[in-house]
Amino acid sequence: MEKFDSCKRVEYSLNNNILSFGKPAKVKEETRRRIEDLAPGGGFIFAPIHIIQSSVPTQNLMAWRETLQEYGIYN
Repeated sequence: MEKFDSCKRVEYSLNNNILSFGKPAKVKEETRRRIEDLAPGGGFIFAPIHIIQSSVPTQNLMAWRETLQEYGIYN
């Protein structure tokens, strides 16, 4: 976590093994869990750390995106 004065920024992504080899339900579960753990208080950025590997199935990317849209928006 980086701190800038009174602000914080947390960047996180899922383990590539979960994205590559997990079922879409596991991707959704882990994504939701990370949002619930790290997003309170603001400053949370959930994004790929480097690149999305070619081994990641499209349905897992869609599960990740859908979960981010459902749970990862600050009001």
